[in-house]
Amino acid sequence: MSGNEIRTRINLTDAVMDCQPQHPPCFLNQYTWVEYLKSAAASQNHAGEQKVILVVSGNPQFNMNFNFCEDCTSKLQDDMKSTKRCEPNYLLELKEKK
Repeated sequence: MSGNEIRTRINLTDAVMDCQPQHPPCFLNQYTWVEYLKSAAASQNHAGEQKVILVVSGNPQFNMNFNFCEDCTSKLQDDMKSTKRCEPNYLLELKEKK
C-alpha cells in the first residue's frame, strides 16, 4: 500500500444491518436471524470461518452462499423438518430470484 492509499475498514456488524436478507423459516424472526449473522460476521476473520459479508470493490455484500445450517443441531433440524421449516437452500433460492 502506497503512502497515498487509504484502506477503508468495513464494520461487519453495520454491514450485516445494511445487507441482511429476510430470515429463513427456521429462524423465529428477523431479530434472531440478525443476531446470528452479527455473531457469525464477528468471527469470519478467523481462519476457516465462512464469510457472511463479502467486500467486493470496497462495498460490503451479503454472501448468499453462506451456509447458515452449519451451526444447526440435529435436534433442531429434526424439529424444523417436522414443521416443514427446514430450508437449507433458502439463500440460494433468494439469490436466484434476484
